[in-house]
Amino acid sequence: MNRPPMRLFGLLALSALLSLIVGCEAWSHAPTPIPTKNLGLNGQSLYESQCAVCHGMNGEGYKAELATQLSNPNFLAGASDRYLFEATAIGRLPSKMGPWSAKYAGNLTDAQITAIARYMRHWQTLPALDIDKEKVAGAAEQGARLYAANCAVCHGDKGQGHAGDVPANTGISLNTPGFLQVASDGFIRYTIAKGRLPTQMESWEGKLTPQEINDLTSYIRSWDK
Repeated sequence: MNRPPMRLFGLLALSALLSLIVGCEAWSHAPTPIPTKNLGLNGQSLYESQCAVCHGMNGEGYKAELATQLSNPNFLAGASDRYLFEATAIGRLPSKMGPWSAKYAGNLTDAQITAIARYMRHWQTLPALDIDKEKVAGAAEQGARLYAANCAVCHGDKGQGHAGDVPANTGISLNTPGFLQVASDGFIRYTIAKGRLPTQMESWEGKLTPQEINDLTSYIRSWDK
């Protein structure tokens, strides 16, 4: 399992520490979490105590702003086991989704994160796709124009997320180390093509050509510097 580069470690650790001090607004109404050491490797119990308050008991999402739908069929088909593990371990800084791994000041072991990822798989209804190793060749400059015309209204002009007056269940941040490090080219391309229906993230397959989707993918990947 690849670890984040050292230049990210300080940011991850600091944000996790601040989240413990300040707290997550979305958790203010939640019951006191069960100490994870008492949950062992029970993926369902770990998910329900640590994740459901924001992502919903059935992974339906958006119990907290921008807490994505984890049970979405297209998401689970495209997300590899590596993606589910690392996305949970590293989090989505600077959003309220901080790192959960004890390596980065979180409160879960690698084994517990693996158990949560396996639990999420029980929602999967579409065949898993082997897209993690795909490399997409596109023109980032053309992708920038397509992004400005089609994506910025929800995801922000620089991928910062939740732009303007869009509904609170749209516009997640794309330009973050936590996303760009764990999302493969194939995952990004598949997400653009298939969308996240029934959320506000529509399918762009058929609206954009395959090459245009490649161009968008390359533009989003260009933020990963």
